[in-house]
Amino acid sequence: MTSRFVLAAALLLITAATFYFPGHTYLQSDTQIYMPMLERAHGGADVLANDLIATQSHTGLTLYDETAVFLRRLTDAQFASLLFAQQIVFRGLGVWGLYLIATGLRLSPYRAVFVARHHDRAHVRAESRLRRHLIVSA
Repeated sequence: MTSRFVLAAALLLITAATFYFPGHTYLQSDTQIYMPMLERAHGGADVLANDLIATQSHTGLTLYDETAVFLRRLTDAQFASLLFAQQIVFRGLGVWGLYLIATGLRLSPYRAVFVARHHDRAHVRAESRLRRHLIVSA
């Protein structure tokens, strides 16, 4: 039982550490574009009716965005705190997923934690590859 507690604590620590590197942001980069879309999805057609980004968006809402709008309607919390909570949950799931993949490859639980520790680097690499692909295909 103690080893499970230690492993769970290690995975939670890794999840928390990813908030400092690579970090988290709000109203920087892409969230400047998505926040008007989310506010409009939450408030209806009258909200931000003259905002071109909100009304003529170049992308649709993802499951992540729809979840944020649903949680806002359910709890009436601000998007900043909801997105922060979602980042914690999804980063934790990513760390846990890497841990499960590593244990599925028959690594010991402690070596699997070492693999899961690289979640932030894997995320940054995947995101940069996706951006390069989108720029090349545009």
